[in-house]
Amino acid sequence: MYNLNIPSGYHISKGATNDFYILNDGDIFIRNLSKNLSEAKSKAVKLIKENDPDFFEDGNKLVVNIWNRLYAKAETKPKWLPNHFDHIYTYNYNLNKKRLDNKKQELTKKYSEFSHIANVGDRVDLQLTITEIFNYPIQIEFFPYTITGYGHKFVDQNNNKLIYFGASKEFIEKYTDEDDIKKEKEIYKVGDKITVKATIKEHTTDIKDVDSETQIGMPLTIIARPKINKPKLKKERANG
Repeated sequence: MYNLNIPSGYHISKGATNDFYILNDGDIFIRNLSKNLSEAKSKAVKLIKENDPDFFEDGNKLVVNIWNRLYAKAETKPKWLPNHFDHIYTYNYNLNKKRLDNKKQELTKKYSEFSHIANVGDRVDLQLTITEIFNYPIQIEFFPYTITGYGHKFVDQNNNKLIYFGASKEFIEKYTDEDDIKKEKEIYKVGDKITVKATIKEHTTDIKDVDSETQIGMPLTIIARPKINKPKLKKERANG
């Protein structure tokens, strides 16, 4: 008969079929133990020490209180999974770890020929090819209008990736149109080759080419304060 006076905490009782002694925590089914009470007690003590060592350290005792669980209650999800589930979890964990390790090795090898440029803070001369030009809206706090932000992407002679965010006059030309409206436009186009002196601002990873699982991706160097190096015109000698 189902006992409504179920003790709280860990205790040994009997299952719905009255065959096995079982370990419970209140009315939560934990594990089948044994048909032998002495063996059931030994197994229960071991399980509790492994999964909840503070129980005995706090001075609590394991009691036996025989009540029979209803068949519906017997389907309750165990509080602690049986040992064979631990093996499955360990197997899957190691399998996934091996997969991730292999993936990291493959991605590291894929990007090994690319690198960041110089050191952060360095002022360097760069020979670049423009690969992308884009703009994006910038909302400034307490300012009623949205302004336009500009970005230029490049590759160097070794196909390392760089990027510049900004509206430097070296890249963006300001002009007034025929309606006397002030406007801006890009000076260069995709495919143009330039020589520029710039400061290395940051070393990061290209967000468009990074693996979300391993965070490994294409190295990307952010530059600042660009200055285009324009070739100097040679003065022609006057004929004497």
